[in-house]
Amino acid sequence: SLEFCCPTASRMAYWDNFSWVSSTSPITNLLEKDDTTLENVLDEDEILSELRNSNEALIEYFSKPETLHQVLDYLTKPHPDLSQDLQYRYPYLCSEMLCYDSANIYEEILSDDMLDRLFAFLYEEPPLDGLLSSYFNRIVSYILNKKIEPLLEYLQKKEGFLDRVVVHFYSSAVSDIVGKLLNSSKEERVDAWLAKEGFVPKLVSKLNPSESAAVHENVAEILCKICTASFQKTNAGQDQLEVFKQLNQEESVSQLVELVFQDPASTSLQFGGSVIVELELGFQSDIYDTTSKQDDLPPIFRVLLNSLDKIETALNTEPAETIETTYGKIAPFGFCRIQALTIFQNLVGSKFTYAYQQILEKNLFACCLELFFKYQWNNFVHTVVADTFKTVLACNEDDIILQFMEQTKLHQRIGEAGAEPNVNGEGSSRKGFMGHLAALATSVHSASEVNSQLEDVLETCDVWKKYMQADFATIKKIESILLGSTADSGDAENREIDQLISNFQEITKRGFEDDFPDSFTPSNDTVFDILIQPTDNKMFTGINTDEDELEELNSDDENFMASDDDDDDEYE
Repeated sequence: SLEFCCPTASRMAYWDNFSWVSSTSPITNLLEKDDTTLENVLDEDEILSELRNSNEALIEYFSKPETLHQVLDYLTKPHPDLSQDLQYRYPYLCSEMLCYDSANIYEEILSDDMLDRLFAFLYEEPPLDGLLSSYFNRIVSYILNKKIEPLLEYLQKKEGFLDRVVVHFYSSAVSDIVGKLLNSSKEERVDAWLAKEGFVPKLVSKLNPSESAAVHENVAEILCKICTASFQKTNAGQDQLEVFKQLNQEESVSQLVELVFQDPASTSLQFGGSVIVELELGFQSDIYDTTSKQDDLPPIFRVLLNSLDKIETALNTEPAETIETTYGKIAPFGFCRIQALTIFQNLVGSKFTYAYQQILEKNLFACCLELFFKYQWNNFVHTVVADTFKTVLACNEDDIILQFMEQTKLHQRIGEAGAEPNVNGEGSSRKGFMGHLAALATSVHSASEVNSQLEDVLETCDVWKKYMQADFATIKKIESILLGSTADSGDAENREIDQLISNFQEITKRGFEDDFPDSFTPSNDTVFDILIQPTDNKMFTGINTDEDELEELNSDDENFMASDDDDDDEYE
């Protein structure tokens, strides 16, 4: 029978009974009508699945200029006359259509007429609609990824484009486009264009305290990206970005520092300060520089040394609010002051000792130490201040260290704080800075070992000596105990075992040290002796190649190879 010979034919015959069922999609049928509107198509539930299935009729419909005009209208203009659901649905579906990977669609979008309609969105008065801004960002990012060359050519000749971008920098969706342009495959061309248009000075001016926190945050993010990218290029042996060169000019740096510290309580300091930090980190020295003077320093350090009063003012400006914690109400240190403290830390971290001399003429180190003790639960403050002080103490410049100790009275303050390590006397919790205090004491002690004058100063301070002999000694003893030790467990048997292990380790170490040779020569092997310690006081330049010794080595190799061959023969 037919079913037995060809099962497929049987199934086809079965489905022939349902020939009345249409194989075309509802959207295809809809698009065949003359009076179909864009809204009719967008209202179809299966529109996205049809798009993903590459419905040719649908793609052709959205490639038409008249359709794209309507699509861009939904993406760039609010439609308050629509219901709330449709105000979300229509722009979303339109963005999906424009970002579909179809050459017909994005080739049509790249016409000047379509791009004019798209970028007209930036020429609207602020604030831009947040939802439409996100779709605008998505479409521009898609075009940048697909066809950056024609888009960049269009933007470069678009009058006032960069100015409108700066106006809307409160929107991260707009500022993000600048970041993507800088990171694009046409980075050099974008860099030259932005530098020619003076884009960086325009951004720096937006750090004015009168601007919103969102503007400050977005501007700082882009400027930090410029710094990071340029320093990476420098480290790779490439030229710096042109926009970075504009930022690094003393005029731009001065404007940056002036705006950032203009209002110590402004988010301009909170976010704009991160740009200063990036510049500082990029120009820090790996070793202490004791020769450079004011004119030799990078612009950021020259400007900051002329702005030390502003930094001190920022450090002394307390936030007005208090916060509730499990410990009770406390005054927060504040994000702005944290940024100012970080800027000061990196100024010291530059390791230009000329900067230390200038700073010591102010009262900044003493100010930082007061903050260290005042905010006893803020470990971030403790870490930054401690690292700053340790950097100064490690510079090996006796005069600078002595001036630093004279200004801060660090040894005395450590001793006084160490005398009262607990919050509310014996039995209460220790103050939050006690660990950092011990680390600072270690740095002071290490500096005194190579600075006799500092050693004399410490010897005359009774509270310092008492701290070193009591609390500090206890801390060091605890730190020297191996992790996992049970010596303090109270178990007599465990303590005895630990003692036996300790004795064994000590005996083994002593025996190894006693048996360890003072020199690797002389030995009984003259060839080895010459290899390790050449004769005639000559430096080692390679293996000695004396003919007799070389012949001996070669004969040993031949005997070894012969014996190896004999072993192979035996194995076979």
